[in-house]
Amino acid sequence: MVKVRSGAIKKRYLLSKKERKNLVSQMESMGFDIRECRKENIEVLEYEDRSLAYVCRPRGVCVALRIKEKIYPCLRKLVNDKFHPHILVDRGATNALLRGADLMAPGVKSVEDEFHEGDVIVIGDLETRVPIAIGVSLISAGELRKLIESSGKGKVVKVIHHVGDKYWVTAA
Repeated sequence: MVKVRSGAIKKRYLLSKKERKNLVSQMESMGFDIRECRKENIEVLEYEDRSLAYVCRPRGVCVALRIKEKIYPCLRKLVNDKFHPHILVDRGATNALLRGADLMAPGVKSVEDEFHEGDVIVIGDLETRVPIAIGVSLISAGELRKLIESSGKGKVVKVIHHVGDKYWVTAA
């Protein structure tokens, strides 16, 4: 039995070989490694809000999400792979992100990689360096660094998925 905090699972089915190959290729083109799923079944969990989770079976590892027709990596996979976050945030921002908030500039303490507006961003906790959220950048890495230096304010990342949300629980 799959436990979900909100947004019940409406439908479950397996991807075809062709669909599985396309998903793996798409994730690899984004820089996320899910090669181990090339030969495994990938189960799709379809939610009432029309979002999808892609889970490798039989291991039960959630590798990707489709939200509003866009594909994102699943955090549980990134945590298991010890993936390096793009942005590191302080404890206050970590707590807010874990409650589902978007990332605001004052919580950002380090920009680790280059990225552009609209890129998928992995957000990590400054102390542990563990990924805690995935979102879409609203500004580039350079603009974010300038904003941090000037003690600027405002939303910098629209959070899509965070530790403890319905997708995280599904992947457990």
